[in-house]
Parts: sequence; C-alpha cells; structure tokens
Amino acid sequence: MYNRSLIIKSFEHHGAHSGYDQIGKYLPDVNFIEYSVAEWIKTGISTWPSLLRKVAKKVLQKKEKYMELKLLFPVLLRKKNLFHFLYAENHYSGLLFNVIKGNSKIICTYHQPPSFFEIGISPQKEHRSYLNIDLVIVLSKSLIPIMKLLTKKDNVVFIPHGVDTNYFSPNMKVLEKETEVLTVGNWLRDFELLRKISLEIFNLRKDILFRVVSLKKNMNYFMDCPNVVFEYDLSDDELLERYRRAKLLLLPLKDTVANNALLEGMSCGLPSIISNVGAVSDYSNSECSMLVNENSPDKFIRGIFSIIDRSDVLQEMENKSRERCINEFDWSKIAEKHLYYYNLLS
Repeated sequence: MYNRSLIIKSFEHHGAHSGYDQIGKYLPDVNFIEYSVAEWIKTGISTWPSLLRKVAKKVLQKKEKYMELKLLFPVLLRKKNLFHFLYAENHYSGLLFNVIKGNSKIICTYHQPPSFFEIGISPQKEHRSYLNIDLVIVLSKSLIPIMKLLTKKDNVVFIPHGVDTNYFSPNMKVLEKETEVLTVGNWLRDFELLRKISLEIFNLRKDILFRVVSLKKNMNYFMDCPNVVFEYDLSDDELLERYRRAKLLLLPLKDTVANNALLEGMSCGLPSIISNVGAVSDYSNSECSMLVNENSPDKFIRGIFSIIDRSDVLQEMENKSRERCINEFDWSKIAEKHLYYYNLLS
C-alpha cells in the first residue's frame, strides 16, 4: 500500500472554502505536507554543520527545492510513496527526484495557461524536471498537448477544478437583488478593461453599481470611477454574501485556466458575463454565461444591458449555473476522479 501525501500550500487570497487544496477534504487516507520554506530552513538546514549549510543554500537557490528536501527521508527509506504536488508550478522542481526516486510515484497538477510553459520551450531541449512525473493533471484541456511534449509521455489527464457547492450556494431568502455587477479576483483579470466598462456605463445609467473584490493593489484602477465600490480582505462569509446579492458576475480576463470566482459564482447561481478565453469553455457554457469573444468595452456593455433587466433570462441562467456546478464540479465528484488515478498508480 502506498502512503499518499498531498503537497499543499494555502494562499492568502484563498479563504477557508476556496482553492485547489480543498480537494484534501474529500480524499480519504491522505497525509498533508505543508509547503513552508521558512519552517524547513529553521528546523532543518539551520541544524546542519556550517560548511554543509553553506553548500546547501548555494545549490538550492530556488525556494521550491527546499520543499523537496522534506521528502528525502521517506524516499531514502524506500517506502512506497505517492506524492501529489497540488501547485506544481510553485512547488515542484524535480531536483530530488532527478537524483533519487525510489518507489515513489509523482503526480503534479498544473494551473497556468499554455503561454506560461511555451516561453523558452524547445522540442530538442530535455526538460528533466518533467520526465520523472508519473501523472500530470491539468485544469484545462488546452494544456494537454504541451504537457505531453514536456513529459515525453502519454500521461496527461484533464480533471477540472472543483467547488464547495454546500458553502457556495444561493440564498433563497433574497427575493429582489440589487442592480449590482460583481467582479472577484486578481490573477489575469483585465482591470483596465473593467475600468472602461464601468465609466462608460456610468454615462448611460446611474443605477448600476459595480462591486470589485480584489487585492488592495488593484484599487488604483478605479479611483476615478464613481459607480465602483472596491473591497479587499473580505471574510469568507462576506464574500459569499457578495455573490448572493449581485445580479451579474462580470469577468473581463486576459487568459484563464480554472477560475475560482467563476465556479463560486456559478455555484451560488450567479449568471456571468465573461471573456471567452483560455479554459472558460471547459467550465461554463452559453446556458450559464454570456461568453464575450472580443475584449472591448462595447461588447461587454451590450451584454450587460441585454440581460440585467431580464428577470426571466437571469433566472434561467441562475438555475443552469447551479445545476452545472452540482453535477460536474462538486468537490466530491472531482475527488472520485483523483482516487481513480491514485488507485491506478498505487
């Protein structure tokens, strides 16, 4: 029997119910190894002899390589281990496993769009860090070809990101919603486009409020927007309340793979207008979202005006969004797909 361990990292902008590490709540008999460079430096390398410590710090320049040293002892003991790196771009370097792999099985989940990997990719160049991976999980179908190129194996599968449909759920007590358009998130958001949309709509209709929930650093985009309320550092329950009371989720994107805001909004029964880029079509469709093929203010504004006052259209989109999340993206269903591959490898 293989020991199954999830290499996890909690990001500050993810609440207690968000992020890919939520999968751990639905997988039985797994260990959790928290990614923490500072902890390892303090409790591990700092206790080594001075010369060895200096060599280690010089050789292990990238912070993710410290993480893999924490796995050294179970590998050396030749235990049967299955290590799943949940955020492989951040936490898997392949340093340890290029030297010694033993009986270990390695699973890596990748979150970034294809352009992240295409930079500097050459078919002639050997990418050693990918060669020891036994299974690659991608959160977008568009990543499959490039990851097969990097691993040089047919070991890449698409398993979508999940969402906690019990927590992110509609509030049935809200009978009449405000004329409010909600935007949530930071990564690969097109805030300049959102700014233009809000300003142009303000000149046309004063009753539509835009609420932006993001990192504090993005507030500067909206300092001159009278119809924008900008919020940051919300609690989980405050964010849930924002999803529940908005009429529309607006997501102008530069690119995307899995998108927490889209899934959380859909799970709350929130219709969306979203850039049709990246992996959007892997998660939503025209029944749940208005997919905008051109990132121009006019396209988004027309989309907003075409449905924001149509209660019948909004209700149908709400129902379809919630239904799609329960049937396809609930974490319990996503966990079943992970377990299938865990069992296949171990």
